[in-house]
Order: sequence, then C-alpha cells, then structure tokens
Amino acid sequence: MTVGDLLDAKRAEHLTKSFLGWQAPARDPSTGAPVEDPTKFPDGMKALADQIHDLGVKFGIYSDAGTYTCGRRFGSLGFEEIDAKTYASWGVDYLSTYLIICFWLQTSCLTLGA
Repeated sequence: MTVGDLLDAKRAEHLTKSFLGWQAPARDPSTGAPVEDPTKFPDGMKALADQIHDLGVKFGIYSDAGTYTCGRRFGSLGFEEIDAKTYASWGVDYLSTYLIICFWLQTSCLTLGA
C-alpha cells in the first residue's frame, strides 16, 4: 500500500491540513533545489503527486518564506525561483507558505501575517 492509496478522495479535505514534514534536512548541495525526505517519501514527491492526482485530488505542500521552518528544515528565502520550478516539476498544485520566525534557543515560534 502506498501513501496515495491511503488517501480517500471523500476524506481528502480533512487530510489537506496534515503536516507530514516532507523536507530532507538540507537542500541539494549542487543545485540548491529542495529535496524531499527520502525516508518518508522513498519514491519522491513526483510519484506521490501522481498517485494523489490519480485519485482526482489536488496536491499541495508547505514551505516557509523565511530561512527555516519551525521544524528546522530549509525555508525558501533566497531560493524562491528554484523552489517554484521544482514544485512545478513535481506536479504540486498548491503551495502553502508562511513567514515563521523561530527562536532556536526557545521552543516557541512567532507567526507573522497569519
């Protein structure tokens, strides 16, 4: 059973807000492109998007407009163009993005522009 198989189109709206932590710890060092977590998504984001689209459901992911997410993964600041091109190549339909400023010495986050 694949991740796409687990998505029931009738319940997709409920699942759209789930945060799965899709990002690897770092970007591709040679291109700067975003990279998916190979443990969570061994077939890649394109394969996941294709499976979801086969169910007739749109596919969206989350990124942060700052340097890092609160999950301590890379944000899009300075990489907006390559991120957009990569997401499009994966078949992403929607991008949810926030500007979150995390304080590394504390456990809380401040969200701006909610």
